[in-house]
Amino acid sequence: MMEFFEFLGVDTETSDMSFSVSLDQGCGCEWGTRDGFSSLLSQKKNLLNPYFWQMITEISKFKQDVISYLEELQNNPDIDHNETLGQFIESHGYSELFQKAYLIPICASIWSCPLAGVLGFSAYYILSFFHEHHLLQLFGLPQLLTIRRQSHAHVNKVKQELEKRGCQIRTGCEVNSVSTNEEGCTIVCNDGTNEVYDGCIITAHAPDTLKMLGKEATYDETRILGAFQYVHSDTFLHHDKTFLPRNRAAWSACNFLGTINNKGCTTYWLNVIQNLSESKLPYLVTVDPPHTPEHTLVKWTTSHPVPSVAALNASCELHQIQGKRGIWFSGAYQGYGFHENEIKAGVVAADGMLRRNCSILYSSKHLVPTWAETGARLLVTRFFKSYIQTGCIILLEEGGTVFTFQGTNRKCSLKVSLLVHHAQFYWKVATQADLGLADAFIHGDFSFADKNKGLLNLIMIFIDNGNLKESVGTSSKKRGWWTPVLYTAALSSAKYFIRHVLNQNTLTQARRNISRHYDLSNEFFSLFLDETMTYSCAIFKSEDEDLKDAQLRKIYVLIRKAKISKEHHILDIGCGWGSFAVEVVKQTGCKYTGITLSEQQLKYAQLRVEQAGLQDQITFILCDYRQISNKDKYDRIISIGMIEHVGHEYMEEFFTCCESALKDDGLLVLQFISTPDGSYDEYRHSNGFIKEYIFPGGCLPSLSRVTSAMAAVSKLCVVHLEEIGIHYYQTLRCWRKNFLENQSQIRALGFDDKFIRTWEYYFDYCAAGFKMRIIGDYQMSDMFCIVATDYSTVAADNMVPKRIETESSPSKGTSEATRLHPPLYELVLQDLSQSGAEYNEYREEECFKRDDANSNSPSTEELVKDFSIDRYPVRIHLFKENQYEYDHTGYTVFASPSECLACKCQDCRAKHDVVINAINTLTASVKELTSKRGLIPSKRILFPSTPLEIRAKRRRKVISKALSSIQKSEIITPLSVCCTEQCTMSKGEQHELKKVDVEATAE
Repeated sequence: MMEFFEFLGVDTETSDMSFSVSLDQGCGCEWGTRDGFSSLLSQKKNLLNPYFWQMITEISKFKQDVISYLEELQNNPDIDHNETLGQFIESHGYSELFQKAYLIPICASIWSCPLAGVLGFSAYYILSFFHEHHLLQLFGLPQLLTIRRQSHAHVNKVKQELEKRGCQIRTGCEVNSVSTNEEGCTIVCNDGTNEVYDGCIITAHAPDTLKMLGKEATYDETRILGAFQYVHSDTFLHHDKTFLPRNRAAWSACNFLGTINNKGCTTYWLNVIQNLSESKLPYLVTVDPPHTPEHTLVKWTTSHPVPSVAALNASCELHQIQGKRGIWFSGAYQGYGFHENEIKAGVVAADGMLRRNCSILYSSKHLVPTWAETGARLLVTRFFKSYIQTGCIILLEEGGTVFTFQGTNRKCSLKVSLLVHHAQFYWKVATQADLGLADAFIHGDFSFADKNKGLLNLIMIFIDNGNLKESVGTSSKKRGWWTPVLYTAALSSAKYFIRHVLNQNTLTQARRNISRHYDLSNEFFSLFLDETMTYSCAIFKSEDEDLKDAQLRKIYVLIRKAKISKEHHILDIGCGWGSFAVEVVKQTGCKYTGITLSEQQLKYAQLRVEQAGLQDQITFILCDYRQISNKDKYDRIISIGMIEHVGHEYMEEFFTCCESALKDDGLLVLQFISTPDGSYDEYRHSNGFIKEYIFPGGCLPSLSRVTSAMAAVSKLCVVHLEEIGIHYYQTLRCWRKNFLENQSQIRALGFDDKFIRTWEYYFDYCAAGFKMRIIGDYQMSDMFCIVATDYSTVAADNMVPKRIETESSPSKGTSEATRLHPPLYELVLQDLSQSGAEYNEYREEECFKRDDANSNSPSTEELVKDFSIDRYPVRIHLFKENQYEYDHTGYTVFASPSECLACKCQDCRAKHDVVINAINTLTASVKELTSKRGLIPSKRILFPSTPLEIRAKRRRKVISKALSSIQKSEIITPLSVCCTEQCTMSKGEQHELKKVDVEATAE
């Protein structure tokens, strides 16, 4: 039923399934369950009534007796199922009060039948229902869910879905008869219409079905359908509170009132069942009252099947008449008489008509947790209740228990339903926190109603709630493996972290770590990667673009950014399966050397190069980056998705090796996944799913960690940086789709279901991170200048990159270097003067006024700024909502530090200080926009100071004066020209800064 509602998109909400009994108008026994012991002891005399406490004891005994009875019948099918409820009660010696004040009232309320007939019901029928619906205990009942906005919401959804599939729905058309002949089924309606169909499904009460079949009903149809008897009840909607228990403390959702003459009625309190707003008079529905209630609003008649022994036997023979004449039968009478039974019967009938096999679970398995698992369930549900502030998580246990956790914050509208199959789920989450959740999914302890996006949405809900917790948190203590989200997971957190420390990427361990992932099987990776076998972020032009085209676009973008030519010899650190090697040599004719630690990748790449006939230009080496020969020098070094395997401790060594292997005029281009600066220390001191299950020894560096390691040990300088992480979300979704479509082939390679669920978790886990922007993917290079790239010009058909020719009309006094190398400082100065950036008392820039989470989001114009420096178009991109609208034509370009420091005159020094501080301001803004809280910048997150920041802090006092002098054109020449030469230039020559149309300039 819940999966059906999930499919339709029907919203549900928590309801109440409490129960009360009031005998002899409150003079006899009276008790309830809505408010715990206060309802149970609403009749104070029961506190000293030994018969009452005997009944309570018998209720506990009843549960054990029922479970034993059902297990015996299940294990011994030959045992007679015709025992009545009265025979069961007599054989187990239950007291009279137990029968009159507990068992009979519950049964009479559920099936709306006379009290005298209850003990003649089928024992197996009744006790199975009690067991499946958790009616064997007074307290600890599962949450009851009801449809939000009542049943018409559900009916409308079903109607829309059927009409969307071409179904014609006719309402208000009474069917008089259903007959069959050689042509099919003939339906005669009350309005005189006569229609013939190939088949017919009759979903109606059994007596009504026989009436429609009339004289054409077969002997078996009459015998089987005639065994289902019904009771008819008068039902009233009213406001009469006298049909509730005498003691208000006993009032519950369902209230049974017994009379002196051994009759009874049931009253439903709609205000608590359907979450109606409080009203002066309660809304009540009473079935079979002894007299008409006061303040009656509506009266109608209902019918309900009787759970007799004959009905139980008939339900076992229904297969004898299904589809025999092209007619199938369904209805609530084929189960316990409720809506979910009607849906189940309808599914069976429809599958029968379509000649499809349908397996129905008639007796659901209940979770039977141990004491430890029961305690873990209590701990986990309490944690979810306090942690979930936005979004909705529903836990559906096997057997029907439901836990709903819904936040009041509307930031996240996601809703996900988890199907809990084993109580170990709670124990693993309680003792291992997030890794326990992953382990439970891998071992099949739970699954999702939404097979496509259930896991993805769950992780996104956790991320959103984590961000909310952090945004309102005041704790400044450091976090790591010693502070898991559940304190009961401390020991396992320490164990996993120690294991991660032991996987540090020494020369020996690095090869083991790489082999555990990349040497699984080349055939395995080919089942979810595209034809190019590229295992990194693609760049998509549109949402439905083919993965291969997007991967080729990414490769050509990197070739263009690296400015590779035929004369170059390039080194690829982490060459993968050779896709980049083949494409770069085909496009440029350069010489290529690639290194890897994966033996499987090496074999595949070498074979691929031989098939392409490029073995004279391409060389692959099985070695570590630390084993690169010092004798070889390379014009370009490329590393795509490899620096994540270096590790925090070896980052400086990596850049030392790169600088040693790179020529003086060479270029290093990196593409790497990164974690936010503000959460980097917490991340690397914590364990996690990726470190434990996917990439042992892996560590996602932060942007500051990469740049600081580069600056500390090398002369390399970052001149270009672009974040393409949103494209990784779509890349991972493509991989997941391919992976799940090829499950059978993956199993054929020797991988089991646990392995498949591990990788499914991996794809969704990472996709959620990129979707929520808590991790990113950067492309970085150290060129002095880079040609603007327009991804829309990288055609999907031939994938040959095109260069945009831009005419330049330099102002007087500007040099060739100025035209080709637009300096960042001019861009920053114009940005500051045009945007009117404000500083608070701590001289921190208010980035787009977004410190307040409730403030309006910046517009596209605020986030994307166009400038012209010597008529050279430049665009800074901070963020844009739709990744497919993202314009990739501009890059941030930095001037050479040596040029900035060439001259020591006062004007140049003042100008240099202004540039330094302006760059720092821009860098801080980017850091805030890429912090782990998403787009909302936070002053609580502290970032390590860069060398520029350290120097800039010493010179804050001259900022105002320097800005003023620049705006008065006292300093007029770009820093890309030597400062000594600048000082000799005429002060009358003006450097023109104008805003231009980027598209017009490109044309």
